[in-house]
Amino acid sequence: MPSLSQQFAAIRNPASPPVKTATPVAVYILLWSAIFILAAVLCAASVNAVNQCREAVKSIGRDCAPSIIAAQQIKQDLAKLDANSADFLLAKNANLPIYQELQTQAETLKSEFSDSLVTAAQNITFGDSERVPITKLSSGIVRYCELVAGANQRQNNDATPLIANASSYLHSQLFTAAQDLDKANTTVLDRVYNLRSQSLHIQSILFLLVWCVLNVLLLGTAIYLWKVTKRILNLGILIALLLDAILAFQIFFATEGSAYGLKVITKDAFDSIHWLWSARATAVDAYGARARVLLFAHSNDQPAALRNLEDCQDKILQLPPGQITLSQLQNNPQPAEILAKNPQFKGFLADELRNITFTGEREAALAAVQTWSRYSEIDQQTAVLETNNRHADAVSLHLSKQPTGGLGAAASFDQALELVIGINQAVFDKTVAEGLNKLQGLEWIVVALCLGMIVTASAGIWPRIREYLG
Repeated sequence: MPSLSQQFAAIRNPASPPVKTATPVAVYILLWSAIFILAAVLCAASVNAVNQCREAVKSIGRDCAPSIIAAQQIKQDLAKLDANSADFLLAKNANLPIYQELQTQAETLKSEFSDSLVTAAQNITFGDSERVPITKLSSGIVRYCELVAGANQRQNNDATPLIANASSYLHSQLFTAAQDLDKANTTVLDRVYNLRSQSLHIQSILFLLVWCVLNVLLLGTAIYLWKVTKRILNLGILIALLLDAILAFQIFFATEGSAYGLKVITKDAFDSIHWLWSARATAVDAYGARARVLLFAHSNDQPAALRNLEDCQDKILQLPPGQITLSQLQNNPQPAEILAKNPQFKGFLADELRNITFTGEREAALAAVQTWSRYSEIDQQTAVLETNNRHADAVSLHLSKQPTGGLGAAASFDQALELVIGINQAVFDKTVAEGLNKLQGLEWIVVALCLGMIVTASAGIWPRIREYLG
């Protein structure tokens, strides 16, 4: 028992109450600051990911693809003009009534070419790489029409060298410019696809890392508050974790969904669209080459026309030697699907058969192969008639609009290609539209979720600080 003097000393000098340490307050503030910084970083990374997704879909779906299609449309229009000029002279020399229709058609084709050129010019996105080819096409078509007009004023053999010069000019200058326009956009499309496909996955990984750190921090904060305040549930931290989970779902849905959408747009749909449009333009050029072969009979210009014809035919479909012929595909195109695995099976149609993806595409592609085999058979019949000195019959067969004629079979093949293009184009347009719609306004949702995390985390931490200081 303390002595009386000790008791009086205790009364005179009472013990001071324990001073509250500032350490827990500092920990609270550090935790809140870390959550704020990580939430801000996560917000910036998320907004950047959304913008990259949108830019990739827009660049491919709205900028590159329409310009590539416009380039192939221009090329097809040029091929139609060239074929029309040769057909006109063939019909005129043979005194066939169709020559008047062909003369009228030439003006329509010029108008269609002008429309295609305007469409391409309205979609210039990548500067001189597009502007220069379009300028060459704009001025070059005037020169080509002058050459053709000069040929149309001549008679028979006098017109042949002029048409040969016009066709040579079209192929060396205008076709090259159209191909340059195609290449300018195809290069960007491939680069954007390869870059964005990789970067979107990288963005997902980086987002996941920051997201995991933020979640660990939020959970650590909740545990720390539980130990210090003896409260099991911290509603503010729980809501912040919930908002963080919603943000993760939104961003992964956007990045991985966009990466998949880019594959559908580019590799599944647009690769096929590009091949098929190229086949359309090349098929018209093949038809025009046959017209020039007939027109240049017994002239020095015929070998060049023959080479052009063979080159076009190989570009469209080249069968493995010794396995099957085009004539065998007329009634049953199924073997072409089996040949798709053979590396010697080449051409635009072969590429398309290797890229069958969508409902109805397989049947439509095989129908296009079948239609091409029928056209090739008619073209071969035209060549046989010409070889047997039946020039008039060869010209009549070539210009016939009947399904068994050259012009009719060429139109049927073009329609078959258009059907396959339509299947792929519908998926392409739908996927692009859905991709852009899903990303619309997503940045604001991201910002709102990140602000919500900061506010709710603050609501969970600052009351504990006031209690401690209280």
